[in-house]
Amino acid sequence: MPVLSKGLEGIVATTTRLSDVQGQEGVLVYAGYDINELAGRVSFEETAHLLWHGHLPNQNELDDLSRNLRVRRELPQGLIDFIVGAPRTACPMDVMRTAISMLGLYDTELEEDINVDANRRRALNITAKIGVIAAYFHRARQGKSLPPRRPIFFT
Repeated sequence: MPVLSKGLEGIVATTTRLSDVQGQEGVLVYAGYDINELAGRVSFEETAHLLWHGHLPNQNELDDLSRNLRVRRELPQGLIDFIVGAPRTACPMDVMRTAISMLGLYDTELEEDINVDANRRRALNITAKIGVIAAYFHRARQGKSLPPRRPIFFT
């Protein structure tokens, strides 16, 4: 007789080296670090680096990642037009999901390239743009103008 399970309780769908969730104990681990060691102590960029590379960045790695994210924040005009034209009542997650999918339409640099380096560049591009997409839609749905793009300064 088959064993029945409610939902996915007790079912392992996949494994990962990136995180460990011990729900009963209230423990969440990212790449070997308890979330309580990270929360409020490391930046978004440091956490992204940790998840992408398996270790917290040194200052040079952090500076490089920060620069790479800054230069990729600009959105294509077609994507801005979509955000501004989206219904104000649209669910923000629906707008963000669609906007991320639309980024692929403008990804001419990578086209059919599916190697690890190309996927890392895609991850950088999406990570750099997701906050801008959220901020633009928030302003657009309130009828506010989009902020001007700030110049990029390198240190």
